[in-house]
Amino acid sequence: MSDTEDTAPPNDNALPYGPSKLAQLTARILDLVEDRVASRAARDSGELTQQDFGEVITDLQSLNDPELLQLINDGWEEMVRAAEEAQWRDERRYPLERLIIHHFEPYLAPRGSNAVSGQNLSRRVIPAFLAALSQMIGKELLQDYESRCREIVDQIQNKAGNNFDWELVYNDPNANILAQDIIVYIAQYFRDVPKRRVWMIDIFLRNMPPATTAGEMEWSFGNEEFHILVNALYADLFHMLKDKDALAGLRMRYGDQRLTALEDVEKALLDDMGAVL
Repeated sequence: MSDTEDTAPPNDNALPYGPSKLAQLTARILDLVEDRVASRAARDSGELTQQDFGEVITDLQSLNDPELLQLINDGWEEMVRAAEEAQWRDERRYPLERLIIHHFEPYLAPRGSNAVSGQNLSRRVIPAFLAALSQMIGKELLQDYESRCREIVDQIQNKAGNNFDWELVYNDPNANILAQDIIVYIAQYFRDVPKRRVWMIDIFLRNMPPATTAGEMEWSFGNEEFHILVNALYADLFHMLKDKDALAGLRMRYGDQRLTALEDVEKALLDDMGAVL
């Protein structure tokens, strides 16, 4: 630090956790700039020309200053930790949705890649799907299952410690049952697939974030994309309907009425695919 008054700390309370960490790093770098400028001025009897200031900035931009490099490396580690902590808080807050999305995750375009119409799904569908899911489930049921799922995830995380990975949750039978319950519950809305398809396309187009690349602008959520998503969502359950032991387990948990709804959805999806694809 220079001999001048310390730089006032950023108002972290005005920023979320992650941005506040970035603000702290920015403040430390600005302090270093102040130190270097003050040192240059002291060397030149307190006088600092525009050329002197430019040389100080150029030296810093060259990344040859060991203290600046240390700040950058330390700052990067802090950013990574902040991102991990923020991600864990978000994931812990909505674990049920993550488990449900996992059913069609293989059809999401790789991160950083553009989705291809009729082949896969843009990651922009996630908030739109959650909006549709919330409307079909209802607030009370969603909160109940979210809370129960969160408890399971916390138990797994506490047991795994630093070895926690979401694959542990995806492979947990109790967590999967909760996600399955929701998927079975909303099957009642897919008995009339044409009606639900039109409704979901409208919901998705209104709730997807804007495309940010030319490739993404060419992709849209339409009939094919609806069937990619919904068939992936129900693929495991449709497979279980054809397995004697799995079918018995489904019947015990959900009853004949829910099973009939699942069978109706499978047939309705096939009929609709033949009509629109």
